[in-house]
Amino acid sequence: MKRRPCWYLRKTIFTVRFLIVSVKAMSRSKFIALAAMTLDGRIARKAGEFTNWTSAEDKAQLHRELDSADAIVVGRTTYTTAREALSKRRCIIFTRSTIVCKEENDLVTYLNPAVVGVEQFCKEKNYSRVAVLGGTETYTYFF
Repeated sequence: MKRRPCWYLRKTIFTVRFLIVSVKAMSRSKFIALAAMTLDGRIARKAGEFTNWTSAEDKAQLHRELDSADAIVVGRTTYTTAREALSKRRCIIFTRSTIVCKEENDLVTYLNPAVVGVEQFCKEKNYSRVAVLGGTETYTYFF
């Protein structure tokens, strides 16, 4: 059996582990990062990919975490990709295309984190547990 280099394994194995990390905790709001990622740290194989490549157990855990959240923070691209799956959940969508906080309806709010602080927004709305669902720039904001 031919031995493969380490980079080959990282590039080809897409074993996914579900990651739950407490990102920031304030007196009123706790932000929880939820991510399905490959062993090499990727959250998608390509841009716009829906994460249907995780296990049934991972999906069940994700749904339990989302059910316990008061709101979900996602980037605009992630929201566009998963709009139907997120349609019945309260979403805060990070976008640079709005200058102020724009509440589309009871479940959808567009927010520019460079202008409006998401921590303060969540505190004002009394969200005690907020799930951070990605994408890359959204995770970067919280870390």
